[in-house]
Amino acid sequence: MNRKLFLKEVLFYSFALIMVLVYPVDSHARKYYRNKTQTFHVNGVAVTGFNEVCGEAVVNLPLPPPLSPDFHGAFIGEYDTTQGAIDAIPFTPTNCNPNSLVATTTDPVYRDAFGFPDPDSRLKNIPLRKVPTTVTFDDQRSELSSIGVFPPNPFPPTKNQSNDPITLGDWLSARGNMTIVCKSDGSASVVIRMRKLIPDSIYSAIAVWNTTPPFLNQPTVFPLPFGGVPNIFVTDAEGNGVFKRRLAACPMDPTPDGSRLLFVDIGFHSANTVSGAVPVPLFETKTFIQSDGSTFRSAIGPGTAAHDQLDFFIATDNSETQK
Repeated sequence: MNRKLFLKEVLFYSFALIMVLVYPVDSHARKYYRNKTQTFHVNGVAVTGFNEVCGEAVVNLPLPPPLSPDFHGAFIGEYDTTQGAIDAIPFTPTNCNPNSLVATTTDPVYRDAFGFPDPDSRLKNIPLRKVPTTVTFDDQRSELSSIGVFPPNPFPPTKNQSNDPITLGDWLSARGNMTIVCKSDGSASVVIRMRKLIPDSIYSAIAVWNTTPPFLNQPTVFPLPFGGVPNIFVTDAEGNGVFKRRLAACPMDPTPDGSRLLFVDIGFHSANTVSGAVPVPLFETKTFIQSDGSTFRSAIGPGTAAHDQLDFFIATDNSETQK
């Protein structure tokens, strides 16, 4: 498939799928919710990072300053086969090729915007099937082989996943629909049904907020488990997944502290690890074991262990004055 045609199709379906019914956050809306059950359907958009498809923003979001409404960042890149390459090739409209092999990467602009550490280059440009995972009780990490590579002994540990490469076409094939039912008592129920995710894999549902955390004195973008912990699900052999939650409040309503839910992210955990109420322990240094037995220590940055794949946008701002 022609890469320009592929990107045009991806962007067309991305914008076509953003069919979000959002009522104004005012007293009339709150009264309406209290007196009547409302159902909202939000279609998922396959992404290559935070509000991004192949280097371009998907929507404008009501983000806190100094972030611009079209702020975005990459969590996957094109695998660079060049010997000695220290990072993946950033996806752009010119190399948005469905046959490209996807790999780990970190976006320096995104990373610097939130003060995240820069991981060791040995954690970048790794095909997503080969990302190191925890193999010891003290959380040392190394790549695992699939079942059948070694004799069926207890050791070494293996993974129950295919070694087939993940292409950009595979990644952007993800689809999903989120149904939100806001009830008259103020509570809500959510069902997210997804297909064409990566088979037999760990995913998390993350609520991305515009909020002021208790340890900061200004608003920021902050990820939290959608509907609380545990917020993890595992896809089946065909890449299907379902996530269900009962919520104490309607996601379309304002929170008491004025926080705003921007979108719900479905993140792929290439490292096959989870970390409670955070997507990944970004500031914690881990030990990594290489194939030759040598080790190195590094922080885990966004895009080296977990990756946004499917976003359900709740709050968007496409006004001309904020583009």
